[in-house]
Amino acid sequence: MLTQNSLLPKVIIGTAQFGLKYGVTNRSGVLSTNEAHRIMRLASESGIVKLDTAQAYGASEGVIGSFTEARFEVLTKIGAFPERELDWVDWLSSRIKSSIADLHGHRVTTFLFHDVGIFFNQGRDFAIRTLDMISSKFPDLVFGASIYDPDEWERLRDIQQLRVFQVPHSVFDRRFSQSGALEEMSRMGKSVHVRSVLLQGLLLIDPAALPETLAPWASTIETWQEYCIEQAVSPVAAAVKFALANPLVDGAVVGFDSVEHLHELITGLRSIPENALYYPDFGNLPADLIDPRRWIRV
Repeated sequence: MLTQNSLLPKVIIGTAQFGLKYGVTNRSGVLSTNEAHRIMRLASESGIVKLDTAQAYGASEGVIGSFTEARFEVLTKIGAFPERELDWVDWLSSRIKSSIADLHGHRVTTFLFHDVGIFFNQGRDFAIRTLDMISSKFPDLVFGASIYDPDEWERLRDIQQLRVFQVPHSVFDRRFSQSGALEEMSRMGKSVHVRSVLLQGLLLIDPAALPETLAPWASTIETWQEYCIEQAVSPVAAAVKFALANPLVDGAVVGFDSVEHLHELITGLRSIPENALYYPDFGNLPADLIDPRRWIRV
């Protein structure tokens, strides 16, 4: 059985807030470099060894690279491809080298495709040839994809060059688990990282403070928070434990808008009961709630 302390190394610090005003509950804007460094310092001191970032996250890669007190393993993401003809291997090589330069001092191990459209728009054979060539140029790197729904996994599952998958998974969103995709990924030797564990902070917000577009789901969030009160557990710790207690999950990406919130998670995971929590079953919630991409259109 996993212990509280054994969960912490599986936490991956999400760094979108290091370069963007990210998240539906974000009230503080982009983090200062000093606050980002405080988060990385506490993470390192607590046994957290991985960071997740992206070329699309503003100055995030540079902020990470400016932190010299500890050395993290970093996973980053390649942004959308230009809508013009180009030598894609050369373009990918330049983007990879740019990230490695910005993240200097840290161990960059993994590049994920933030937009898997390349594999569909240019043809499957073209995508596989491109991956073969880029893998041969950077043999020490691992490549993968960040995807949003199980249908995307079905289209990518047999592309052997993609070895890491990042997928949404939370107490509200269990599609990848219920569809059998998580089990299949693990069986095929893929590394599984889950994100949207807190739904951009939606699981932590006071229902009365919900944005107008999400107000219809206040009662669902109230049910979750009442459960946490009954269990005497921190909502952030309960939500992250839900993701990490799944043996098919290798890591969970969790972002923070302050060092205090990271401290709350660390304290919560260390104090949460050893016995398994029995989470409420929220059933199949509508995509308008569980997919942040849809929130602005609700």
